[in-house]
Amino acid sequence: FTLALFACLLLGHRLPAPAGASRRTFALAGLALMVCYPLAGNALRLNVQHRYEDLLHERLVSYEQVTATPDALSPWYWKILVRHGGELTVTTVELPDMSRPHPSVTLRQVPRQELADLGRSASIFATFAWFAEHPASYLGPSAPTPEIPEGGQAIRYVDALFLNTGPVLSA
Repeated sequence: FTLALFACLLLGHRLPAPAGASRRTFALAGLALMVCYPLAGNALRLNVQHRYEDLLHERLVSYEQVTATPDALSPWYWKILVRHGGELTVTTVELPDMSRPHPSVTLRQVPRQELADLGRSASIFATFAWFAEHPASYLGPSAPTPEIPEGGQAIRYVDALFLNTGPVLSA
């Protein structure tokens, strides 16, 4: 998107002055790209989301909400977040074949009230509650502390929107 806009700007700027109509053409092409690209991307995102919901229905998988967001190398890869029963599953789908399996991660959904309660003792949680779109947590390894012995587990808080299960970034 950015490279295409830059190309329109550069080509329009580099053309000689008598080529005013061509400059205008590149300026209009850049403007059309600025308007059409986000609209097309959102339409594609909604299409991916509905197709994944249909796939879950075919597989008889129950869910409360499905959210599709762009992933690395979008529009080819899309991140899918599926909410169900206090859990949030994150996976990746490919546009041409959404049934192709990719790794998935299942996390515990974190209620905003939990983050607000934690925010009263550590302000970072209040900031995280304000920032995170899909707050979640999981048990993960912890560095040894007086409260947690070596090899112990700690609750890790994440925004599932920033997790990646796709082949591009995990490679």
